[in-house]
Amino acid sequence: MGFARNFREGSPLRAAGQALRVTAVALAGAWNLGAGPAAAISEQNFVADYASLVLPYYEAGSGGSFISEQGVRLSFRVFNRGAASPAIVLLPGYSESYRKYAELIFDLGSRGYSIYTMDPRGQGASQRLTPLHDLGHVDDFENYVRDLDTFVTRFVLPGHHPRLFLLAHSMGAAIAARYLPDHPRVFDAVVFSSPMFRINTGDTDETFAYFGSWWKTVTGKAEQPVDGLDRYGYAGEATVDQSRVTSSPPRWHLSEQIIRDDPALAMGGVSYGWLFQALIATAGIQRMANLLQVPVVILKAGGDAIVKTDSDDWYCGQSRVPCTVISAPFKDAKHEILQERDAMRDPAIAAILAAFR
Repeated sequence: MGFARNFREGSPLRAAGQALRVTAVALAGAWNLGAGPAAAISEQNFVADYASLVLPYYEAGSGGSFISEQGVRLSFRVFNRGAASPAIVLLPGYSESYRKYAELIFDLGSRGYSIYTMDPRGQGASQRLTPLHDLGHVDDFENYVRDLDTFVTRFVLPGHHPRLFLLAHSMGAAIAARYLPDHPRVFDAVVFSSPMFRINTGDTDETFAYFGSWWKTVTGKAEQPVDGLDRYGYAGEATVDQSRVTSSPPRWHLSEQIIRDDPALAMGGVSYGWLFQALIATAGIQRMANLLQVPVVILKAGGDAIVKTDSDDWYCGQSRVPCTVISAPFKDAKHEILQERDAMRDPAIAAILAAFR
């Protein structure tokens, strides 16, 4: 897992100064101090602006794929503004494709950043891992981490960008948090949106979920759906009010429309193997927080029903470098802050832009 290890050298004092600066400007940016709205388009004219501004930018990007470990084909997309531009690696969350992030890619790309993004194995436009197309599965969570290392090494670092940043949502943040301790000098700053540092297992006790998924895995049932064969498949929410991830009607409608337009992107529930691996990984993330060597900003959603957000504060509390949890602007946000209503999404974009200066 060390292709990109220690690629970028830097002075410890310079790194410490960078860390403190990132923390200060991200906090200021979250409140949009001295600036107008951060987002390039708003909910007020969303459909028309998305069609005229976002889609042309997204479609001008270059797509591709590569074969990673175990012969799995991974899909990626690049929006390269040249070697002189700073660059952002964008990692989606569970069940998502980078296609869903076209608006965010436009927001950041139109401000001069190159964007590199990939779909994790088993989801989005990347190769699925079981005959049950909609099922989320992985044999080993570290496969995600090694996939990221391969992507960064083969496609991002050769761009020779002067500054390199990492933006990751939910499961993408869990992957990144496992990656960072072994690659401390690749990125200059990191932003995690609603990181999957601890899964909300609902009415099921977390310990019971761990041992139950472990038993299913060791008895050869790792690829069976946790929700059962009749309920694991993709099922779109009937209304935005029923959505557990966003309260923004236009952004919710768009995410649903993306799946209707391309059903191959659909994902549903997880396998016992995925759950077991995710619980192992998130436990490890908590133990690895003190190994961070790059400043981190966490965007914490007050209405998150997908992950347990108390782990955000615990994670930053263990860090030896500046790690800041920003929560006040997002007290009413659901899990997908970057797909939320303008009142919450704008401060999130402002915080990202401030952290990635």
